[in-house]
Amino acid sequence: MAALPDDQFSMEDLSEIYRVEKKTGSLSSVRRDLYRAMASLLIAQRGEYDRLLAKDPDSIMCEGANQRRRQASRLSKEIVEIRMGKICKMALRGAMGADNSVDLLTDEEKTYYSTVLKASKDHNAVLDRLSGDIRYHSPDLSPDESAKPEAAAPAPQPASVQVPSELAPAVAPAVEPAAAADFPADFPAELPEDRPEEEPEILDDSLDPPSAAETDFNDAPAAAPAAPVSEMDEDTVLIRVTEDLPTFAGPERDYSLKKEDLVRMPKMMAQVLVNREKAVVVAPTP
Repeated sequence: MAALPDDQFSMEDLSEIYRVEKKTGSLSSVRRDLYRAMASLLIAQRGEYDRLLAKDPDSIMCEGANQRRRQASRLSKEIVEIRMGKICKMALRGAMGADNSVDLLTDEEKTYYSTVLKASKDHNAVLDRLSGDIRYHSPDLSPDESAKPEAAAPAPQPASVQVPSELAPAVAPAVEPAAAADFPADFPAELPEDRPEEEPEILDDSLDPPSAAETDFNDAPAAAPAAPVSEMDEDTVLIRVTEDLPTFAGPERDYSLKKEDLVRMPKMMAQVLVNREKAVVVAPTP
């Protein structure tokens, strides 16, 4: 008789798993090697039947072995089908945004779940793709995502501006105008309140540093605190990236952002990065 796994798996174990799966609507907790154990049991049942068949095909023992073999095959296939249906439903909920736990899945079932989940997400967006309603594509930053996009061809224009760490504190009022002025010409248009209207250029050595600098800074239109992303009426916002991000597509170009990069992007895309703690809004301080 073929050897079973170290932890013996019998017909009684198979029948109990079948009973539980049929009774409950959710996945039951099973051994990690369930499918290998069921396969080993089927091999053992078939070997026992073949041995008795060769010895005496008309014996009662041979007929009993044949009945056990057929029952084991039927229960195993039904267990696979029942668990497949439950995993499909779980993947559909995941495609709609549910946070599913895969702790109860075997290694084979995790692979199946990932495949169905990806296909469900793609099909869920079919109408948006066909109707052109998808304007922006935000990067999928979830830790469970295993598929990575292939590297895009090098773009001639930079996606962000590298700013030295000593010049890029989160809300340093003295360097915000300079950092914004260093953006390349192909960046999206700046917010009106972010433009200093060239007034900082009147500061020279002939002015009294304490009073003149303080007066010009407080009177400049750019000094008004920027509203949070969710409250802004403009379409773009300036953010600072807090960690390296994979390349993702924007409405006009691709973004390849690194930690400490300053970049202006559409408000909706910026909100996604801020909500996921991948970036912070850069706002002038009064």
